[in-house]
Amino acid sequence: MFNLRNTLRFSHVDRDSAVTNPTAVLPDTLNRSRPQRDTQESILDNQTDLTAKFDTFGFGHTATTGIELSRETFDFLRWASNGPNTTISNPNHHQLPAKTLAQNSYTTSTGFGIYVADQIRLNQYFDIVGGVRWDYFGTEVNDKFLNDSATSSTRCGVIAVDLSSIRRRRRVTTFPTARLSTPRPKALGLA
Repeated sequence: MFNLRNTLRFSHVDRDSAVTNPTAVLPDTLNRSRPQRDTQESILDNQTDLTAKFDTFGFGHTATTGIELSRETFDFLRWASNGPNTTISNPNHHQLPAKTLAQNSYTTSTGFGIYVADQIRLNQYFDIVGGVRWDYFGTEVNDKFLNDSATSSTRCGVIAVDLSSIRRRRRVTTFPTARLSTPRPKALGLA
């Protein structure tokens, strides 16, 4: 049995913020700093999985292999600003600050990953899980600084579950009505 699945995700967030930070309070005068920033972030990610279920030498396998591609962009503008001062008793919220562009950066990142994993059913009590994934992640900032890296990772594990006993048991819990001294709940009916 084979199952092919594709997941495509996209997000875009645009944030503009301008805050007022009081820097000093003098008699009826407020000095303020008004930093502002504008950020835009976009993420496009696509992941495709192929899952196969089969038996070899009496063991059941659930094998998954796939590929993941992604692209992220981040545009960041930040302004430093001071003032203008205002009064505490009658503040002027419509005064525009004198602002200076403090940061202007644009970042693009790309990612690529391939992976394979297998879950092997040994018997009704034990499964073995193992897998390998290789990833590449590259980033470029508007000053052309490159920070590329590639790596691989492995995962493995053992799952021990007695499914036959779980299906036959049930737990019933009773709670007594409230009293001054309430005893602990009693577990009944393990079959």
